[in-house]
Amino acid sequence: MKESSAFPEETCTIKNSMKSKIAQTAAILAGAGLLFSAAALFATDGTGPNQPPSSQPAAINDLENTDPAVFLTSVNNINKTKIEMGRLANERGQSSSVRKLGARMVHDLTILENKTKILASTEGILLPNGLDDRHQAMIDELATYSGAAFDRHYVEDQIKGHRKAISWFQQVAAENHDRSVRDFAANTIPVLQQHLELAEKASKNIKQPPGASPGQ
Repeated sequence: MKESSAFPEETCTIKNSMKSKIAQTAAILAGAGLLFSAAALFATDGTGPNQPPSSQPAAINDLENTDPAVFLTSVNNINKTKIEMGRLANERGQSSSVRKLGARMVHDLTILENKTKILASTEGILLPNGLDDRHQAMIDELATYSGAAFDRHYVEDQIKGHRKAISWFQQVAAENHDRSVRDFAANTIPVLQQHLELAEKASKNIKQPPGASPGQ
């Protein structure tokens, strides 16, 4: 027996509640200019929309830290972006360290993306399927580089981005309104710290003079 036929009024109420929550989330994201703020978290040039989060309006930062829907939507966008960047690094990286870093990012962030989706579903939050224009532009920009320039740009992006992400997730773990989201953020921090260490190691390797052994 379908639950909807036995409890039509209750089912209707649940559906309306879900629609309301989705609409509220969309309104928050649009009103706060979240797409720019999320992209800024992993920006490297420090200008225009790619300002660091500290330069963004306080209201946007507060929402990303405290509102579950805003935080998970930001994480979802960033995961998808960094997965695609990792694929590029794995395919185009000149250094084996960069290729390995890219492959690791794809692997770990795919797992994180799935966890994000599960948590969002549990919270009744609808996440977008595709990338917005702003995040796609970040991928397209990376694709314009090749050789050593690609390696430097990718690794620098990973180092700067993960430093900001660790700080952001620490704030979310302390400030978010939802306990499940706080736990999610806290449990993700060690993964981000591992990624930062790998990116810093890759940075040292690609700066080694020809013929030098890694770690010299």
